[in-house]
Amino acid sequence: LLFIIQHQTSELWMKLALHELRGARAAVAAATSTHDLPPAFKMLARVSRIFEQLVHAWDVLATLTPSEYSAIRPYLGSSSGFQSWQY
Repeated sequence: LLFIIQHQTSELWMKLALHELRGARAAVAAATSTHDLPPAFKMLARVSRIFEQLVHAWDVLATLTPSEYSAIRPYLGSSSGFQSWQY
């Protein structure tokens, strides 16, 4: 369960990061002066925090022992988290 939750939540965090990056890009493109940029800065700050969250989430997965992982690996078939287009 730990492995599945880790990967599903990572997918959701990455989806949010992509959403925020698109929003920041649109905000920068729409800006007519530097006074219009604070919303883009806020979105980029959120993306930074999202990536911190993603990195720290691996600490929880590190509690999964090799034998525990080996027990669930056959159920994953040929899939892995790295097959995600967002990864």
